[in-house]
Amino acid sequence: ECVKFIALKHETPPLINDVCRLYLSLKNGMKLKDWCLRMQPRQFNVDERKLIQFGIFYGFVRKLSIYPVAINPEEGIKIMKLCNGERSLEDLALEYSCSPIELHQNLVENGNFSFIVR
Repeated sequence: ECVKFIALKHETPPLINDVCRLYLSLKNGMKLKDWCLRMQPRQFNVDERKLIQFGIFYGFVRKLSIYPVAINPEEGIKIMKLCNGERSLEDLALEYSCSPIELHQNLVENGNFSFIVR
């Protein structure tokens, strides 16, 4: 089922050994972009997006989320009140209509935030 789902369209299906090797090479905290550059799943006829989707759906791959925490919350600044470690960066980015990457960069540059990754 996995091999059929993750195979690139119009290509020969990947070998199960290659699929296992790709899953086992995923490391905690590694960016997917870096993993793709290192492992090059397309050379094994694997769609990396579908590989991750399948793993998340069946529970053997987890997505890590970043939760910002304001170190010294200032009165009147809404985002500092929201950054209490309970809302993920993605949730906050939706509220502020920006990308999570852009929001993360802004919070890091501010210097008044720490981050929980879980």
